Amino acid sequence: MIFKSIPRQVKNLGLVSLFNDIASEMLYPVMPIFLTQVLAAPVAVVGIIEGVAEGSSAIFKTLFGLWSDKLGKRKIFVVFGYLSSAIAKVIIALSIIWPWVFLGRFVDRFGKGVRTGARDALLLEAADKNNKGLIFGFHRSMDSAGAVLGPLIGFFLLLSFEENIRLILYLAAIPSLFALFFLIFIKDAKKNEKKNLRLSLTFKNLPSQFKLFLLTVAIFSLGNSSDVFLILRAQNLGLTLSLVILAYVIYNFVYTFASTPAGGFSDKIGPKKIFWWEF
Repeated sequence: MIFKSIPRQVKNLGLVSLFNDIASEMLYPVMPIFLTQVLAAPVAVVGIIEGVAEGSSAIFKTLFGLWSDKLGKRKIFVVFGYLSSAIAKVIIALSIIWPWVFLGRFVDRFGKGVRTGARDALLLEAADKNNKGLIFGFHRSMDSAGAVLGPLIGFFLLLSFEENIRLILYLAAIPSLFALFFLIFIKDAKKNEKKNLRLSLTFKNLPSQFKLFLLTVAIFSLGNSSDVFLILRAQNLGLTLSLVILAYVIYNFVYTFASTPAGGFSDKIGPKKIFWWEF
């Protein structure tokens, strides 16, 4: 019943995210190991790559989100963003030195920055005041399902090909093509008009509730270590590469099955109470 009530646009966006995340998460659990063991990069380089990648993604989300609003267009940003992420998979697979991985991760996060604002706007436009939580929760579930299937596929490929990490990197490009295919079915917003917006780096005009939310998220994020370091730590504690991937799968399995019900629940009791439970 819940699935039937979700708009087709949201389902299609969910399928795009599913396949893109399958590709990304085939790479993610093995990436720090690929960097440190295959390319002989120092652990500090892993942190630099992740820090720059995620930081640039955050900046690009603001810039391209604003640009999407100004043009009144969404789909072009979504398509270009996912295309960039698909190209990034190829760059990483071809890497013979760690700076290539740095470039690949930057292109991937650039793509995420380009598409995220426009994609979330499409999700919001498909929602009404009674199902916003459900729609965003469903999309997060599809996204996280990719984070379950991707590592599982990588796990079985590692077993089948004697832990050939580079082969996994090449094969990860295939699900990205499926993600690009489902973009054909995404429809642009019908009634978006061009807006005369200017980028402002001041918080002065932001609502006070939003300022408080940003501050809370920033503080929480400072203490939230990147998963790549948890992956390296798990291996240092003696877990094999296969067990590291399975542990990552279990983490995302819980995320996948909790997101949609939690989103629907937030529509009933209010998102603020859900946030308190999260923190």
